[in-house]
Amino acid sequence: MLNVGDIVLAKVTGISDFGFFVSIGNFKGLCHISEISNNFVEDIKKFVSVGDEIYVLILDIDDAVSYTHLRA
Repeated sequence: MLNVGDIVLAKVTGISDFGFFVSIGNFKGLCHISEISNNFVEDIKKFVSVGDEIYVLILDIDDAVSYTHLRA
């Protein structure tokens, strides 16, 4: 069971201009580019690659669609 505030291991499944997507068990999540670093992020691929396993902080959960909002 995921809860807001949990730090969990997630697998990066995709990268876009506005953030990256992860899989956490049955949940999917998005880490917006503004949540990757306290500094300006020009290229997300300098931080993560598809297939990476990283720890993320759960900021919000939408149980209706099994989706989470994250901070890397």
